Amino acid sequence: LTAIYLLVARRAGVSAAAVPLPGHVLLRLHGHGQHLLVDPFRKGARVQERDCLSYLARRGLPFRPQWFADASDAALIERQVRNLRGSYLQRGLGREVELLDLALSAFEHRLQPRPAVRSKA
Repeated sequence: LTAIYLLVARRAGVSAAAVPLPGHVLLRLHGHGQHLLVDPFRKGARVQERDCLSYLARRGLPFRPQWFADASDAALIERQVRNLRGSYLQRGLGREVELLDLALSAFEHRLQPRPAVRSKA
């Protein structure tokens, strides 16, 4: 759902990014030097950072800065594929898990930094 909100915001010309909390992805909208966190799963309700900290505390999780940073599109897609893989694994859908493993492998390979090409001068 966050991915849909993200794409709609961008299509409308709004700067937006996913915020990857464990178990829940929020949307951050940027504009005029400020940002706003919204929760697509709560009908786009505004969320304060203290709400996020409370969410983490209720789950026994410590604060980690990376959970509050804007996620790249690649990170969001990878997370979605991993979640789908986990769902398929729980349901015993082995062939689908294998296919997603191939996709993840290709995805991870694509994200690997490429060595710099040296020119022969």
